[in-house]
Amino acid sequence: MRGGVSPTAADPGSFREFLREAPPEDAARALLGGVLSHGGVAVRIVEVEAYGGPADSAFPDPAAHTWPGPTARNAVMFGDAGHLYVYLSHGIHHCVNITCRPAGEGGGVLLRAGRVEAGHAALDARRPG
Repeated sequence: MRGGVSPTAADPGSFREFLREAPPEDAARALLGGVLSHGGVAVRIVEVEAYGGPADSAFPDPAAHTWPGPTARNAVMFGDAGHLYVYLSHGIHHCVNITCRPAGEGGGVLLRAGRVEAGHAALDARRPG
């Protein structure tokens, strides 16, 4: 199993280009139902949230981590499309976003929920206690 995002009807290169150009809402719709895979585990994306950028961007979004502009914490969100931005929420949850929009603009799609499609045993082995 190869790592990466594999939404339906898209090769990685053209999908990354799509993420650069699409509004965050369209990127979220495209990612929904896609599969993330790594290390023998595959998870289908079943719930997402779209987040835009800072006030001066094409898609301003005051709820986004990008709203204040680039910082050390959110720098990945201002990089190229198709990267993962992982942060700790309320000290207990690791949240994952896939970046979208061109480098320097900021935007992303929060992956809220997924369904394990393959690799249940590998996941069980990784869980503590």
